[in-house]
Amino acid sequence: MSQLVYEAGSYTRFTTAGSFVVAKLPAAVIGVLFAAASGTPTISIVDSDDLVPTNDPVVLGTLTPLAGTFIPVPAICQKGILVILGGTVDCTVFWQPRS
Repeated sequence: MSQLVYEAGSYTRFTTAGSFVVAKLPAAVIGVLFAAASGTPTISIVDSDDLVPTNDPVVLGTLTPLAGTFIPVPAICQKGILVILGGTVDCTVFWQPRS
């Protein structure tokens, strides 16, 4: 891939405690997903500008991360970054606005 590599960028932290959360970020380049702590969580990322995606592309299918792991997600989300969380999780998505 011949994409720019960002050493730093914006970040958004998400925490849930046994609940289901949907959060939307602007159209951007995703760099890394970091799972700080987890208790059988699920994380999905969809390229969507809608909180209820229908036919939008799935960037990251259902993932159950281990605590303390960095997960590279080298993707450009054209519409927006839709993060869908389930279970108990503390995670951060690092991203850079599209230019």
